[in-house]
Amino acid sequence: MRSSIEIRRLVDRRIKALHLGEDFDAWRFIQAYSRAKGIKTKLSPIVVPAEAPDFFGAYVRMGEQSIIAFRVNTSWLHQNRILAHEGGHLLLHEPLQGEVLMRGMSRAAQEEREAEVFASYLLERMASGALVLEPVRRPRVANISYTLEEFFASLRGKGEG
Repeated sequence: MRSSIEIRRLVDRRIKALHLGEDFDAWRFIQAYSRAKGIKTKLSPIVVPAEAPDFFGAYVRMGEQSIIAFRVNTSWLHQNRILAHEGGHLLLHEPLQGEVLMRGMSRAAQEEREAEVFASYLLERMASGALVLEPVRRPRVANISYTLEEFFASLRGKGEG
């Protein structure tokens, strides 16, 4: 398990290596990291129904493509937090191919804790720069949103091919 200090150092190194400067948001961080690693990362905004209030985001990896699903019916600040958290999984954890990042409870809890530390520090770094927080930018997906059911059905369809 990585310590908070190790994760903070990793975030600092990645920001420097990606030449992000001080003016970036969670999605720009994810895009830059994905490009550097040769991973095509897609955002999937999801409208979460009232009966599933605890779903905020998910990170799915299929080969050299990853999908980050995030809840859009929440505040823009919370959307940035979700993206930062899922970006932590992208950077810190190797997912099982074609599966949502869900593991045995002890490992899942450890990975969730690391992703939370990552998100907290990434957001702290974003806020310390010249960036004025704005709603999460969703290029090319601004008018597309899925329900939870549609999102998971689309994943099942991709795994069948």
